[in-house]
Amino acid sequence: PQYVEGTVEDVTERKRTEQKLRTSERMLREVLEFLPDATFAIDTQGQVTVWNQAMEALTGVPSAEMLGKGEYAYAIPLYGQRRPILVDLVLQPNDEIANRYTDFRRRGNRLSGEAYVPGIRGREAYLMGTAAPLFDGDGNIVGAIETIRDMTQRRLAEKELERAKLQAEAASRGWSVFLANMSHDLRTPLNTIIGYGEVLQDEAAERGLRDMARDIQRIRSAG
Repeated sequence: PQYVEGTVEDVTERKRTEQKLRTSERMLREVLEFLPDATFAIDTQGQVTVWNQAMEALTGVPSAEMLGKGEYAYAIPLYGQRRPILVDLVLQPNDEIANRYTDFRRRGNRLSGEAYVPGIRGREAYLMGTAAPLFDGDGNIVGAIETIRDMTQRRLAEKELERAKLQAEAASRGWSVFLANMSHDLRTPLNTIIGYGEVLQDEAAERGLRDMARDIQRIRSAG
């Protein structure tokens, strides 16, 4: 070779952009980890991209075992089977799946609904989910995210309150029936006592039996 030819490219801006992107991604992960509600996200292929600490606590499944998994693997810790759930309805609406949720709502591109889970980590649970799409800088959907709030204690308390209310209403109805029956059962003999007492009091007064008249008055008053 008689000479060497090369080119030099200034990649400073690209490196800065990449660094900003890594910083943004790290901040996003930290924000998601900070969220108190269980949160996870999937890409358009249905693979898990986010599985925060609250999600680990709710399901007992660490993020290392869930990140990158697809084919509805994220539904197994929640519902015990692989199937579409709320987050999937963001990417593909499905009325059959939506009907499984209580109080299912769609506000713009945001979905919400509550589901009863009979066995999650050995207990029953009521979970309120909220899901929405994720967009890139060009406005294209790149995935979906769902947050889950454990409503179990609140729902159980509401059920207990409703049960206590029904018991109180039943007791009130029983007491009302009892009082009505007692009123009816007592009215006839008391009317007789009061009526005859009045007759006897008048008769005692006519005969000048004042002491007896006073005694009969007490009977009438008591009646």
